[in-house]
Amino acid sequence: MLKKTKNIVFIFVIFLASPCVVADETIDKNILDNKTNETLQEVLKQAESFLANNQPIRAFALLTPLADMNAGNPQFDYLLGISALDSGNISVAIFSLERAIAVQANFGGARFELARAYYLANEYYQAKKEFEFSLSLNPPSHLKSLIHFFLKKINAQLNKNPINFETYISLKGGFDNNVNGATENETFLGLLLTPESKAKPSGFMGLSMNNLATYSHDKRTDSYLSAAIFENQYNRASFVNTSGAMSLVGISYKRRKFSSNANISGTAIYLNKNFNTGILRSSAQWNYFLYPSFLLGTNASLSYLKNPSDSVLRDRYQGAVKISGKLSLGLRLPSSFLTAGSFNYEYPKSKNSPYEKYSIAISLETEHYITRENNFFTSSKVNYSNYKRPFFGLSREEGQILLSSGVKIQLEKRLSISPQIKYTKNKSTVSLFDYDRLSANLSMQWKLL
Repeated sequence: MLKKTKNIVFIFVIFLASPCVVADETIDKNILDNKTNETLQEVLKQAESFLANNQPIRAFALLTPLADMNAGNPQFDYLLGISALDSGNISVAIFSLERAIAVQANFGGARFELARAYYLANEYYQAKKEFEFSLSLNPPSHLKSLIHFFLKKINAQLNKNPINFETYISLKGGFDNNVNGATENETFLGLLLTPESKAKPSGFMGLSMNNLATYSHDKRTDSYLSAAIFENQYNRASFVNTSGAMSLVGISYKRRKFSSNANISGTAIYLNKNFNTGILRSSAQWNYFLYPSFLLGTNASLSYLKNPSDSVLRDRYQGAVKISGKLSLGLRLPSSFLTAGSFNYEYPKSKNSPYEKYSIAISLETEHYITRENNFFTSSKVNYSNYKRPFFGLSREEGQILLSSGVKIQLEKRLSISPQIKYTKNKSTVSLFDYDRLSANLSMQWKLL
């Protein structure tokens, strides 16, 4: 009776899981929906078939909903690990394959795939250890050759210069129906608004260069230095032409389930060739995988913002301190989901235009891999802001919705393109700050180094 009940529960779990899986990948419904008497072995055979036909994403989608019930089964964890690894979910692969060898230490296939996962995660010392263990199990000759190939590449990595340089150039172009994020009203408080204070549509082009230097102290700790310059030009709204530079220095640490980094950055922004804003920011964040597919993260930052100009129609300040915090929860399946709650608080140092501002936001980001290199992404955010002492003595509250989606397409190893569309709606208790904004752009990125 107990065995029969267990089978019924197993089938019921598969049935509940299937709509979510089908939403991500089109899989063989004969296993999950129609055949209520199938066993785990038949599910594993279906996964093996997907893997044999170079369809790891489908195999991963099939096995992931069953992970809670079957974690600890070496064969299940082995197939889940391979499908996760070959579909780009390296962390899930490592956890799954570690479970497999914890139960069956001499499981040669799991050892080899775990070594490969460590290699792709840049955990070279761990990868070397697992490859050498795999050799001690006397694998077939073709696998021995492959292990020696990996060991040679690992030794080259371990002996190489610890300093790494990367340079990226990005070019984008598109159209924005409200480049200055302004109202469509003609007047405010009986005053006629200037053209610069009303919604302005324009095409735009942007160019940026980003340089990154990384120094590896050991297998877990890196220091990094980044510098970037950018320029955005608007053909029908030159008053919002933007240029600037940013530099950042930081340190990162990564170990298995845990990663963290801390950095200090400085940014200078010029609006139509005039200095507009300076930002000095310190930030720290950490992420922890509570479960192979479940991520918890936090971020905290402290910034000083400087703007030398004041304007009665814009939120300008001579100086302000900004405190920010963020809590993130992520779920990584064949598609990944990251939801976050954040807050910001700004305290002014300006006497001419003082205000305090705080805001809270909830966001959801999704990423779905079409192939290992190409993905579709979306982002949605709801934001509430409160200005306690703004201009004209008018307190105001604002609600904002931001939506965006796009596709990243890897054309070759160093070149990718990404079309994207964004929509913003801002609603304020002061009509001057009500606006709708829609933009679309196409960006290209080259990796030079």
